[in-house]
Amino acid sequence: MNPFQKNDSKETLFLPVSTEEVPPRPPSFPEKPSPKICGSNYPLSIVFIVVNEFCERFSYYGMKAVLTLYFLYFLHWSENTSTSVYHAFSSLCYFTPILGAAIADSWLGKFK
Repeated sequence: MNPFQKNDSKETLFLPVSTEEVPPRPPSFPEKPSPKICGSNYPLSIVFIVVNEFCERFSYYGMKAVLTLYFLYFLHWSENTSTSVYHAFSSLCYFTPILGAAIADSWLGKFK
């Protein structure tokens, strides 16, 4: 009996399968390696984060160092006003990231 003919009987046909008839499995593709830093285990994006933080701190401390002198000698403000604005600037630099995080997480965030 041909296994591909219609069989009206109720018996079940089990066809033997040889290994020659089975198509080979497609080759598995290796995962794309992430870029590394000089052979270390850290991804390349870490470099960008560190450089960004360095530039941010450099600009903050550079501006903070000459801010009072600018207020006193170029804008001719009084010492009290210069000191008050200097401390307000320092406070805002530390407070605004917290405010930005709260807005990002509650209002603009992915998980509302």
